[in-house]
Amino acid sequence: SELLQTLVEDGVLITTPSQDYDDDYALEYARRHDGYILSNDMYRDHAHKVGLAGKMFFGDFVGGEHHRSTQDWLNEHRITYTFVGDELLLNPAFRPASNSTKPAVLMRS
Repeated sequence: SELLQTLVEDGVLITTPSQDYDDDYALEYARRHDGYILSNDMYRDHAHKVGLAGKMFFGDFVGGEHHRSTQDWLNEHRITYTFVGDELLLNPAFRPASNSTKPAVLMRS
């Protein structure tokens, strides 16, 4: 659609190669930039894939630590949400990583 093309051209929307696994891109980008992921996806398939590869840990480093499990990282960096009418409501129980240098608030009012 024209809207999607405009978002891509403006650098707001990043696409991934269609044959690749998009979770890898989103998670790696958030990990590299100490970012948060706004998603209701539990990433169970990603955790399963990482486990099958014999890796219990997410990437080489997560926040400078070698001993972080994928699930631990996701618990501290994935923010779930819902919509109430047309209002986005972030999970009020979310607690950011204690060692994060970035604010967990991702939206402005």
